[in-house]
Amino acid sequence: FWRSIHLNFAGTLLDLNDIEEAARHVERAARHVDGQQPTSLFYFRGSIHLARGELGPALELFDEGLRGDPVADWAWSLHELRGEALERQGDLQAAEDAYETAAKIVEDMRRQLGVDELQHWHLAAKREPLEALVRLRAGAGRPLEALAAVERAMSRSFLDAFIRSMGGMASDSARAAWGDRVTGRLETLEVFLPALTESPAAALRPVSDMLKELEAEHVLIYFEAEETLLLFVLEGGAVETRVLSPSPEEAGREVERFLAAPDDRTIAEQLGLLLLPDDVIPPRGAPRRIVADGALARLPVAALRRGGRTLVEDHDLSSAPSLYVL
Repeated sequence: FWRSIHLNFAGTLLDLNDIEEAARHVERAARHVDGQQPTSLFYFRGSIHLARGELGPALELFDEGLRGDPVADWAWSLHELRGEALERQGDLQAAEDAYETAAKIVEDMRRQLGVDELQHWHLAAKREPLEALVRLRAGAGRPLEALAAVERAMSRSFLDAFIRSMGGMASDSARAAWGDRVTGRLETLEVFLPALTESPAAALRPVSDMLKELEAEHVLIYFEAEETLLLFVLEGGAVETRVLSPSPEEAGREVERFLAAPDDRTIAEQLGLLLLPDDVIPPRGAPRRIVADGALARLPVAALRRGGRTLVEDHDLSSAPSLYVL
């Protein structure tokens, strides 16, 4: 109990970048260990070294934690942090391998998720390894491979949204309040969930195949990769990647401003300039398909403005939740 309290403090302090106070809580947590050191201490001690820039000691702790064959929820976290340390060391291939391992563990966890475990905290932050893969591959000039990771993340977002919406039904309080009605629905979900994971919205196909089928389309794909907002431009079966100037957090704030005042032409023009650089605006009348992620998925792009006109006045626009659905 006390160990968990101190580690919770340590995690919060690391988020606040108070590294030394976080380290003190980790060592206080270690006083409440009897016998074998738990995986959580390897994780947090390694995180402290990583935050200090001490990459070698961090990697040693992450590796030692993984040698203990931890449960999946710790394993993917350790692999992800290991990838971050390797990336900062400049070993990009090893970093990519670590991120890929973390992503595969998360995907296995989703497939094994039971209805009784449909809780949003199973899904929180678990997209991070895929975001790291996208950022790493895009930065290395490998847009097709980056786009493949984007598609993995977007297809899983559909399933995650469903799981979040249904999760409350599996709680003990819901069962007590609704009795047989909830039990019957959960039994139906036991059958439905495996089929949902194979649905078109959650399916995966090779990106190269999809690009051939969409060769005549002009597609803009927006993706939040950690602190970076990426734009993938698909034209003529080719892919170009660029980093947009607003961070995902900044873009999210601008989206909220726009949704709160959709008739404000100044906000619509500013957001149009941020998200639609001059060289991605198609000729007037040309169709443009939009695949958006995160906060931008809530944005009615057609209502944005460029040159004093809304986009819908000049362009044929449509959107989809992923490249495969499109």
